Amino acid sequence: MFLFALLLGVLNSYRINQVIDLRLVEAGQTNLLHLAIYFVVGTSILVALSSSGFKRTRGVVFKALFLLAVGTGALLLLQSWISVQWSLLTMVILLVLWLVFHSVIVHDLLVILGIAGAGSWLGLSFSPQLVILLLLVFSVYDFIAVYKTKHMVKNGQGDGRIRLNSWINCSF
Repeated sequence: MFLFALLLGVLNSYRINQVIDLRLVEAGQTNLLHLAIYFVVGTSILVALSSSGFKRTRGVVFKALFLLAVGTGALLLLQSWISVQWSLLTMVILLVLWLVFHSVIVHDLLVILGIAGAGSWLGLSFSPQLVILLLLVFSVYDFIAVYKTKHMVKNGQGDGRIRLNSWINCSF
């Protein structure tokens, strides 16, 4: 699944480079302090919502975040290939199918489209130095999450269930 998302993202990046000359677009400077503050605030909100006091609302909040993330990424991908109207219609149909039927295949398709769309646009806008820095930071986080705190191992043990909201599903 990730291989398909990666290939689709690379193909979409190639398409974006054909349509838009990103060298002509000047991006603003990234303020690392603001980025750190947004990350801490966002993570704190998600941790608070994950606590046991918000059992009723956390499912709705996480489902809305999932729909927002994959919907935005997939729209970015689809708009590179088809018109805005058809992209929006396709996304609405896929999102409604997922909400009504909870299909694993539709869920996986949404995740693939979302990752490929967001990844292709973000990948084109990052400098190589920033990509290396992000990969190093994510590698340290993964090491700590898997080997030190073991919370990723604990989260992964529940992946055998059929319907998951926050993890990527593999249909067998």
